[in-house]
Amino acid sequence: MPRRHVPKAQLAMRETRYALYLRRTRYDDATSNLHFAQALKCDPSNVGVRLMYADYLRTSDRPNKIPEVEAQYLKCIALEPANGKVRTEYAELWMYGYFTGVKDAGFDPDPVLVEKFQGLYQDAFEIDAQNPWLFANYALFCYWIKRERFGEPTETMASAEKSILMDPGDARLHANYAAVMDMAWWENQDCFPLIEAEYQKALELDPADVSIYIYLANFCIHSKKDLAAADALLRQAVDMEPTNPNIHVYYADFLWKHVKDLAAAETAYLRALDLLPDGEGDPRRAEVLAQLEDLRTGHEPSD
Repeated sequence: MPRRHVPKAQLAMRETRYALYLRRTRYDDATSNLHFAQALKCDPSNVGVRLMYADYLRTSDRPNKIPEVEAQYLKCIALEPANGKVRTEYAELWMYGYFTGVKDAGFDPDPVLVEKFQGLYQDAFEIDAQNPWLFANYALFCYWIKRERFGEPTETMASAEKSILMDPGDARLHANYAAVMDMAWWENQDCFPLIEAEYQKALELDPADVSIYIYLANFCIHSKKDLAAADALLRQAVDMEPTNPNIHVYYADFLWKHVKDLAAAETAYLRALDLLPDGEGDPRRAEVLAQLEDLRTGHEPSD
């Protein structure tokens, strides 16, 4: 019986889904990379696969990853120059690079960098003006790069609000809007009910999204100064994804830095280490081991 031909796009997507499964369930980046490489070998012109690979790289713990991610976006732009999603995510990458100090040092970008950011977003708006996440990302650009944080955040808030009006059913857009309000109205207690209401709206829309619990916990820690509420939210996040080492690390950091419960923090770090892949070359494992050593030797936690 002749072997059934499987289209290359289908093969590529199969490899991509398995790579993401390994990242999500086993946190095995080495094997995930092999499957992404196979996916791109099967279908090198598949923009969807390249975008998922770019996002995978961006959220990984690999050192010097921004040039790798940028190379994927530039390849996508070359393949599909009119693809608005690509332009939007490429602009977001530059935002990410800015915050991690890869594209710029410090929080005072020079006019050349600001113009480049503005040009990237302008390209995206011309092609993808119906993408609510473009407006969500542009709000961050206005706040941090156009420096509205030093004045009235008019354009920041308008862009963030427009994003949820465009897609009121997207839970993460509501969480993003809440985070933008928290930044723009920092320590303004009169605004706390509005911010919390947006987070609660996000949870109503997607109660299974663990990241929203973490965002809300962060608001409780840094703005409301309500450690009990933050602890309850982080415990819930751990219960929702008990095999996710990143959540255990986040909870351990919280217990060490804010609650000052060293024994509980050590337990959470050890649980994270149990879940992370073995191997001295894993940067995330090395980071957790360093944090655990600092905790045990009485060092003050870093910010």
